[in-house]
Amino acid sequence: MRAGILVLAAGICGLQAEDSAGTSKVTAVRNQVQKSQAATNSAADVGHEVRSGEKVQTGEQGLVELKGKDNTTVRAGEKSQVSYDAEQRKVKVDKGTVLIHADPKDGPIQIQAGDTVIEVQGK
Repeated sequence: MRAGILVLAAGICGLQAEDSAGTSKVTAVRNQVQKSQAATNSAADVGHEVRSGEKVQTGEQGLVELKGKDNTTVRAGEKSQVSYDAEQRKVKVDKGTVLIHADPKDGPIQIQAGDTVIEVQGK
């Protein structure tokens, strides 16, 4: 398994999304994107909620962008499979490439790829 991770920590304007705890919203989709929980798969489109425990998967030349209640953005590239718990601020990368944009004032964010877990903290 290969997973690429790039984390950007920078200030974000103070806009707040109206998500419930642990959920994020799909804010961008390119080509085929699925979300799944257990054995159930469904198409993911802009505006859909992705709950804690659900995974999103992109296909060939696919892209999905998720935004949490604190405006943390998780973007997965083609042939990726990721999950994001917006309340716990945890990203799990099963495969593919992910870009994360998070404001450090909102606290640490944890990223897991395979057996590796990193926590990025801000000041």
